[in-house]
Amino acid sequence: MFDPDLTDQIKKLFFTQKINLNQLWSLVVLAGVDKLAPSTAKPDHDELVRARKAVKVLQTHLGFELLSDEVDDDGAHTRLTPAGIELVGTAMRFFEDSNGIALENQKHGRSVRIGSSATLLHWLVLPNIEALQARTAEFETSRQPELGFMQIERDEVRNGLSTHGLHMAILREDKDLSADCVEQKTQRPGLEVLAEWAQWSDAEFAAWYARDDNPLRDGKTNGKSRISVPLGSYRYVLCMQPKWWEQLKSEARRDGVKWQSRVNLALCTNHRSLRSRLMSLEKQDSFQVRLRTDTWVASAQVAAHGKYATVLPSIADMPAMGLKDIGPLDKLEPEKVLLVFNPSILRVKLFRQMLHAVGCTISHALAFASQEKDSPAK
Repeated sequence: MFDPDLTDQIKKLFFTQKINLNQLWSLVVLAGVDKLAPSTAKPDHDELVRARKAVKVLQTHLGFELLSDEVDDDGAHTRLTPAGIELVGTAMRFFEDSNGIALENQKHGRSVRIGSSATLLHWLVLPNIEALQARTAEFETSRQPELGFMQIERDEVRNGLSTHGLHMAILREDKDLSADCVEQKTQRPGLEVLAEWAQWSDAEFAAWYARDDNPLRDGKTNGKSRISVPLGSYRYVLCMQPKWWEQLKSEARRDGVKWQSRVNLALCTNHRSLRSRLMSLEKQDSFQVRLRTDTWVASAQVAAHGKYATVLPSIADMPAMGLKDIGPLDKLEPEKVLLVFNPSILRVKLFRQMLHAVGCTISHALAFASQEKDSPAK
């Protein structure tokens, strides 16, 4: 039963002042304008005018500002205040929960959207879908979740992570990616914490989260609160087709030269933090850089179909040699991988279970990739 004061307030807002779902959805529309992918069509002018008008009515009824004075690139007022952004999260939870109830009565389960950068999506996330689905099959639910995967840019998470576009992201750690680390906040292993949350009922989690001593409550109300769980790390390895590797070693021994001098190297130079160190392969270690690419995937394709070697993350599905005697590669710091999410999704048990399932699956894959490629070059 509702609290009497709350009941009176709801009657006042929704029946006397006639706040409606269209006004809340208009708020969501304006919040999404600046976050649309380049290939996604933006709402037309008339739709934006109607949305702004509806949100102005909504803020009048609520008694606080939802629209900012800032203008977007088109000179229109679509930017939201921090209170507006917070209300978007509340509105989206209502819409998503309503959709979730509908899905529970249909043939498939609730949708879970997982985002990742191109490299991790291609070599780490997508190859482990079956392993992830095996874990979701153990959920105590009548219908398994419907998984969706998308490639995202790091800025999408760096600038704010809501549940409107995706539910969780798997990303390489970055000093500019601000997120509260579960392990630092709780002084416990992150996957252990996720496992505990996954077992709690929604009521049990809500009671724990509301406690004053909850280490994850930081008071942020601008919609940009993020939580991260470390999943492991990957290294960089030198890769090429085994038949060419054996041939160049043989020729190098025959001619009495270093094998490095016989390697035709295809090198990705688009990774800002690694570019200068990778380029030193050419200057200091006698490697001959013959091709330069903009992505790891492009470098891998060159090495897979030609007499080229390349430097790739150890998660790449390529024949690999280890790091010993490769010069600068053995000095490169491993890249840490994080599971990042907005704490608002934690209140739903299915999402807590998915976080644990995703975390365990990716952590296991990272550990396996590291063990598989530990044999040194000879």
